[in-house]
Amino acid sequence: MASQNQLKYIREYNKAHYDRITVMVPKGVRNTIRERAKALGKSTNEYISGLIVVDLCGGEENEPAN
Repeated sequence: MASQNQLKYIREYNKAHYDRITVMVPKGVRNTIRERAKALGKSTNEYISGLIVVDLCGGEENEPAN
């Protein structure tokens, strides 16, 4: 189990290095997304983030330019 100091470090690191986005979907869609991600061997976050990156890059799986 992580100590309080480890959890604090992780929260601070994530806050400094990542933006948080909340997505609301109709009831039942979340489970469909989770199942699809699992079928692809990805986490839900990795699956959704990947779809967004592909869209921003015009269909390529590269990081978008800022």
